[in-house]
Amino acid sequence: MLHRTWHLCFLALSLGCGKMAIEGTLVDVQGEGIAGAMITSVGTPCHAVTDETGKYDLVCPPGSHQLVMSKQG
Repeated sequence: MLHRTWHLCFLALSLGCGKMAIEGTLVDVQGEGIAGAMITSVGTPCHAVTDETGKYDLVCPPGSHQLVMSKQG
């Protein structure tokens, strides 16, 4: 069984107009960015895909968010 550990770091900023930005970087245990991973805020339509360096940006309604990462392969 293959076990992977990823670190999800994020920053939330208020955008006004009832929206909030959540941005961050998804990295593995060696600190390398994970590209092509889906980041989703549970219970909302907010989602993003990480770029080649593992960075992502979400725009969501204000409040608390539980972020989930998934990646095929």
